[in-house]
Amino acid sequence: MFSQEHVPGRMAQSDFSSMNALGITIAGSLFPHHLVLTYSNVEAVRICFSESFEALAEGLEACLWQIGGTPKWHRTDNLSAAVRDLDRKGMHEFTQNYRTLLAHYGMQPSANRAGCAHQNGDVEQSHFRFKQAVDQALRIRGHRDFGARSEYEHSLAELVRQRNLTRTQRFETDRAALKPLPAAPLDFTREIMVRVSRFSLIRVLNNYYSVPSRLIGVTLKVRMHAERLELYHSWTHVLTLPRLIGRNQRRIDYRHLIWSLVRKPSAFAAYCYRDELFPSTVFRHAYDVLLEALPGPIENTCAYCIWLPVRQRLSSRMPSRDYLMAVARLHSKRYGNASRALPPHRFRRLLQRSSIYAIMTR
Repeated sequence: MFSQEHVPGRMAQSDFSSMNALGITIAGSLFPHHLVLTYSNVEAVRICFSESFEALAEGLEACLWQIGGTPKWHRTDNLSAAVRDLDRKGMHEFTQNYRTLLAHYGMQPSANRAGCAHQNGDVEQSHFRFKQAVDQALRIRGHRDFGARSEYEHSLAELVRQRNLTRTQRFETDRAALKPLPAAPLDFTREIMVRVSRFSLIRVLNNYYSVPSRLIGVTLKVRMHAERLELYHSWTHVLTLPRLIGRNQRRIDYRHLIWSLVRKPSAFAAYCYRDELFPSTVFRHAYDVLLEALPGPIENTCAYCIWLPVRQRLSSRMPSRDYLMAVARLHSKRYGNASRALPPHRFRRLLQRSSIYAIMTR
């Protein structure tokens, strides 16, 4: 109703926008971080997979470097990653991390009131128009499947470039008023200290991750990025893990636990994360078949079926079910299904003398 006057270089608005409704087939939910200069409407986009502060920081930095300068103000939605509500009347304050991020770029913070999306109208309208443009581009393309994330990112970048071509004249005025970028991005990361439990697990933001069993009892420093966790023991980098989205999720890597499982195979059947120990559906199918084919407990046999491909470094080329069944039958016939662990070197020599290596993976 009331037309607003926009000043060159004064403000940029940004927000997350879900692209799930477009039916794009790439693993994970996509939340592009969309930044718009309010004067020229020049836009920049960065793919994010959550609305965490790390995603906000990485998305904002990437968009500012795409544009090539910084405005005086940055306005965002009422994101919990940036804004902390103080009362029901709309009073709020900005988080310390968010103020630190903007200070690095010499910007002032601004946010709309909760439930008042129209106060962030430029970027909200740009969301709508941008998703319409993406939908039209996908229709022309003929399908919505992308072979890799890089292919999808390139497609979005090309679309943004084409849309910005129509705003070149006003962007020249905008760019002249923008402040220069700092010498380097802030690369903001949160750090927390976690202790590896006796179950070889760590808990980060209410999600559970497995780590190699040699780290049990060790205190690790976790550097949290938007899509990954970097684990350090003292100053030594020990592991990088994909970051889980949401809460009460778990990521159990069988490679971290299989060496301990071979020493204690009877723990396999009742392990609370047993399903995550199967490297593929082939292993799960073989396990179900073994339950019916072999008499008595099969934990010892199954532990070695999982251990062997890891030992032989077949993780990139998983064995067939016939291969697993042959290993299981050999182990069961020679050593039975006793709960005591079989020394790995003895089982390895037995395999080398058998005909199992003639069974090729499919």
